[in-house]
Amino acid sequence: MWENAGLDRSRQHSGVTEKVEAPRTLTEELKAGIRDAYAKLQANTPGFSTRRSQSQMIGVVSRALGTGGVGVVEAPTGVGKSLGYLTAGVPIALASKKKLVISTGTVALQSQLVERDIPNFLKNTGLQATVALAKGRTRYLCTRNAAEAQGEGSQEGMFGDEAPLYDRPLAPIEMDVAEKLTKAFIEGKWNGDLDNAPEPVTPTLRMRITTPASACAGRRCAYSAQCPVLRARTEVRDAQIIVTNHALLLSALSLGDSDSGQPLIAPPAEMLLVLDEGHHIGNVAIDQGAATLPLDDMAKRTGRLQILIAGAYRAVDKDKLGNLLPNEAIEVAARVSKLLKAFRDEIAQVWIPQPDEREPMWRAANGRLPESWRQPIEVLADETRTLLNWATAAASAVAKGKQDDPAVERLQRNLGMAQEMVEQQYNLWAAGAARTRRASRRSRAGSPCRAMATPSCTARRYRRRWCCASCCGMRSTRW
Repeated sequence: MWENAGLDRSRQHSGVTEKVEAPRTLTEELKAGIRDAYAKLQANTPGFSTRRSQSQMIGVVSRALGTGGVGVVEAPTGVGKSLGYLTAGVPIALASKKKLVISTGTVALQSQLVERDIPNFLKNTGLQATVALAKGRTRYLCTRNAAEAQGEGSQEGMFGDEAPLYDRPLAPIEMDVAEKLTKAFIEGKWNGDLDNAPEPVTPTLRMRITTPASACAGRRCAYSAQCPVLRARTEVRDAQIIVTNHALLLSALSLGDSDSGQPLIAPPAEMLLVLDEGHHIGNVAIDQGAATLPLDDMAKRTGRLQILIAGAYRAVDKDKLGNLLPNEAIEVAARVSKLLKAFRDEIAQVWIPQPDEREPMWRAANGRLPESWRQPIEVLADETRTLLNWATAAASAVAKGKQDDPAVERLQRNLGMAQEMVEQQYNLWAAGAARTRRASRRSRAGSPCRAMATPSCTARRYRRRWCCASCCGMRSTRW
């Protein structure tokens, strides 16, 4: 165990002292509340046995959360870590009127906490607190998309903008599942959480009946009164104990992810934060900072954006969006598609994974990317930036249009998805361009950079992927 409680909270920037929360103290009243909770937990939990390591953990967590410090605890299975931090954290959160935010690394532990550990703890200690589970938006049914999916076989968008985003229409059985899910939610038999869906949901259907943040109209949506996401977010904002996952926590904290201007979880100053399975947090942070691109798929989808581009100009009745005329925007999308295909061919000149390799990996010689890649990466960074500017401007312009028009809502959703797709491309190529520039400078200075590629082989057909995180690389997935 390690702790650093009572940290120095004064900070200065450029000679100006920053106003921070006054130091908290672990009062005798708080200590008595924690001891009382622990005593009731012992008395009311069948088979409860006192463990010295658990008691030590409660002390570390109490001092860290009670004084605004930091505590690190490592303990094997069976110590009772969850009950340890709940025993300390819940009384302190209730007394300080802060939210106890518990972040986990796995879905299994989230479910265990919400369905078993926390309810049993509250019951056995007599403490009263509201509990909510915070998940990402795409974990929930989008009732608007589900309604559209049910009628997909007979309806077409006014702008003919659906085809660029999906590889195939939904099968009749998938449309039937969408209808059953919507009915179960409306009748109150299900809360819209797709991880606990009453019907099996295929990956294709899941993509169609969920909505990423960039494609969500929020409370302006005609279906907002029946939105599982908005209901879940309201429960989270009102809860005193929040269980979430590391990815959503990092998104909420570091990216400022918000809903209608309000924090997804809670303002940092209002949190008492527990990172359960904390050893996962590093990998989650790396994954969040990485950019990954399926080259073949993105080349195809980007090339098909011309229908969506034309629909956006018709919807807003403007000559230019993002400083581009309609034909100029279409040409940019076509160039990006062509460049992606060309870069795929460049990769093939350097590396083709062998079908019999279980975990093939490509490493750049001496840690340096091929010089021939530098120009196409930089060109792709410039072109995708232009396309992203257009997609952002188009999405913003359409969002200002008539909100009660289903065709406009549909176009807005598709533009949001296109914007997210192009942003994914730009993030990767911009990172790649910056890396090649640094590599060039290091090369001139005689210092190598690192580059590697790893594929994951799961079937017979390959799809090229280019990744940039703390290193550059390629991943080839066989289908």
